[in-house]
Amino acid sequence: MTVVFENKHLSAANLLHDVVAYAGFYDQAALQFNMVMGDTRRRVERNIYWVRPPPTHVVLNSDGARKVDSMRAGSGCLIRNHEGRWQTGCCRNIGACTPLQAELWGLLDGLELAWAGGFRDVIVQADCLVAVRIIQNLDETPNAQLCIVRRIQRLLEQAWRVTITHVYRDGNRCADFLASFALSLEDGYHPLQEPPAGVVGLLEEDAVGIGVVRRCCNNT
Repeated sequence: MTVVFENKHLSAANLLHDVVAYAGFYDQAALQFNMVMGDTRRRVERNIYWVRPPPTHVVLNSDGARKVDSMRAGSGCLIRNHEGRWQTGCCRNIGACTPLQAELWGLLDGLELAWAGGFRDVIVQADCLVAVRIIQNLDETPNAQLCIVRRIQRLLEQAWRVTITHVYRDGNRCADFLASFALSLEDGYHPLQEPPAGVVGLLEEDAVGIGVVRRCCNNT
């Protein structure tokens, strides 16, 4: 099946990838899916917070952001230790691209940063389920994303231990801030040895376990 959207012909698979990635908020898309499929699971309130790694690991959080009016996108990522302390980070003003491409740029930049920094036990947390499933080889990669996905997969083949996980956006607030922050910078890649002022408060909240209460599907 082919769908015409904004005068462009898209396959159903590519359209689904872009729609869910553009939402950037998987739970909203999942709720609509469950309604269509007749899923009647009860939704309960949960406290969503940043999940710290074991002392032997670091956490890499990554995210992408896109302005609807200009179609310009940015990505951001940061690495923290088990105490929630900032180790390093970066962001990228990508220019015009799809939401899914922005998410994948965040993953690629973050993994390159972690490898170059000598981190060899890394837990990746990303809130775009589509990107996570593509990297885990659970979903087919859209043709437009093949190049960047292959770069990510080559990185994952190096001699290190990387676990890629999906988290709610509310548990990924620092990376979300950095992705939006990137749009205020010049085009290109920007290393961040120190956290920008605007993310310091979020880092402190994450470190002490302050989260956001939201309604989630009860999977039990």
